[in-house]
Amino acid sequence: AQQVLAMIYTTGTTGAPKGVMLTHRNLSFIAFISGRLRGVRPGDRVYCVLPMSHVFGLSAVCCSVLFSGGCVHLVGRFSAAATLQAMQEDSIVGFLGVPTMYALMLEQLEQRARNNQPWQAACLRFMFSGGAPLDPDLKSRVENSFGMPLHNGYGLTETGPTICQTRLYAPLANCSVGYPLPCVEVKLLDKDGQIVAPGEIGELWVKGPNVMKGYFRKPELTAEVVKDGWFNTADLVFQDVTGAMNIAGRTKELIIRSGFNVYPPEVEAVLA
Repeated sequence: AQQVLAMIYTTGTTGAPKGVMLTHRNLSFIAFISGRLRGVRPGDRVYCVLPMSHVFGLSAVCCSVLFSGGCVHLVGRFSAAATLQAMQEDSIVGFLGVPTMYALMLEQLEQRARNNQPWQAACLRFMFSGGAPLDPDLKSRVENSFGMPLHNGYGLTETGPTICQTRLYAPLANCSVGYPLPCVEVKLLDKDGQIVAPGEIGELWVKGPNVMKGYFRKPELTAEVVKDGWFNTADLVFQDVTGAMNIAGRTKELIIRSGFNVYPPEVEAVLA
């Protein structure tokens, strides 16, 4: 359980590459839980174009499908046209990608509509976005075009990667990243290390079987972010009244303007 299965390098916001040591337990837990929460069944075909050098593609997609007895429809490079064709012709039940992929597929669907080319994915049951913030306008357009919810999730390489995701049985209208995985504990702390009030923004700490063993040959750096089994994500988060998690930004990227906190995702949302 504690043996390192994969080591994935990540830079985060510091710019210094760190080898994240993920154990059999870390990756097996994410694979098992992810497959169950997405309802993957034996024989199901799930489209996998996310690189397996990234933990999203490795554990949350590929391993989760295999743990559920499904079929990984493996693709080496993303093409919006090829993806839509596979969804229509190859009995694909699920697709997981980054927001940019969904934007490119929407362009393809609009082009097909102009050319009077009908498109339908009869077997498609779920779609998930991750790896980057999800824009509300993009989410709405994808849901209208595909006729199903676009689910969202959040995590880090150090957490194997998933911490939260929306549930198939309870899609959310906003761009919340959903609820913590079963067996994963979370707490939101202020700058003094105290639990924040409900609805307030705090720094997210996570504890569970998904938390990494540590950074390769960097025990001092590991000790800075993992304390008593709790991992400091350095992400600023708030929980809404339903308990769903919402990402506000990162502590190291917070902009203070005239005494007001400005979070980069807010700026990105306006630009988008």
